[in-house]
Amino acid sequence: MPKKTDTLNLGGFEYTRAELRTMMRDARKAWDEAAARTPSAVAVKYDHPTKSVSVTLSNRCRLIVPLTLLPELSQGTPKQLADVVLEPDGIGIEWPQLDQQFLVSHLLADVCGPGVFMQERGRPGGQTTSRAKTKAARQNGLQGERPRKRRSGKTVVS
Repeated sequence: MPKKTDTLNLGGFEYTRAELRTMMRDARKAWDEAAARTPSAVAVKYDHPTKSVSVTLSNRCRLIVPLTLLPELSQGTPKQLADVVLEPDGIGIEWPQLDQQFLVSHLLADVCGPGVFMQERGRPGGQTTSRAKTKAARQNGLQGERPRKRRSGKTVVS
């Protein structure tokens, strides 16, 4: 029977079981917080007269996507397109008869424009802290202050 050790080597890093439990708890908390900020689908239907898909989001917004923006569905019949279901937790929508799935976040990015949506999605990652991130910041700090930027022949401190 293998011996139970106090530390585990994962990816070249040593962790105690207590550290791993703490990391898992923190990861679950971060996931829950991100899920609370991210809209998910609560209803979806295909509207044949307008040839569009209507997705109602958890934040009470409705996203109406014309089929012209979803070329993967262009060969579907009205009956196949009407057979649309939500995936678990509302993170995606699926057309089982057409074997097509779309993530709600990708639909939002495609329809609303990737710049603003993706910038907002990435913002929490920049605010995240961890031991590894703190250690890297300290090591970078030992290299001296941030380099000065040059603009129009003038030196500017950023």
